[in-house]
Amino acid sequence: MRSIVFDDHDYMIEIDSQIIDRIFEYRQTDKYHMEAGGVLIGRELKSTGNLIIEEMTEPQFLDKQSRFRFERKDPAHKEYFEELYLKADKTYGYFGEWHTHPESIPDYSATDKRNWIKLYQELPQKHTLYFIIAGIDSVGVWKIERSFSKQPVEVFRSNWNHLLSEVQCREE
Repeated sequence: MRSIVFDDHDYMIEIDSQIIDRIFEYRQTDKYHMEAGGVLIGRELKSTGNLIIEEMTEPQFLDKQSRFRFERKDPAHKEYFEELYLKADKTYGYFGEWHTHPESIPDYSATDKRNWIKLYQELPQKHTLYFIIAGIDSVGVWKIERSFSKQPVEVFRSNWNHLLSEVQCREE
């Protein structure tokens, strides 16, 4: 699978291909699959000011999961971030969250929107947050930022097959 790359104002955002691969594996392709989710962790590239999201957490034991809901409850998400933050000399930052939806083409719910706004408001230093929702057939990315009007803005959407086929074309 290829990385997701998109332009956001004056800089580029890259979501590393390994993150996309891992999220893809959690898609709810069966009626028994529960929603999954976690935290997105990244850093700013000093040379360009661009951002790269290259770490994530996955569902943990104390998280609440059901067919139509994921609640990040386990302190292991925060512990992983803090460990990585200190290990990498404080170069990593919290960039948002990801989760799955049991629908072909995902869109955020009213619950997602409330949670995203709450997460943004709890940030000690306000910066743009990104949210990935992985559906069965496609993936979308939304953002909330300082100038938001309480409405998340979609910044990327793609069909999973498109992301897969581009890799296959480049490798041939």
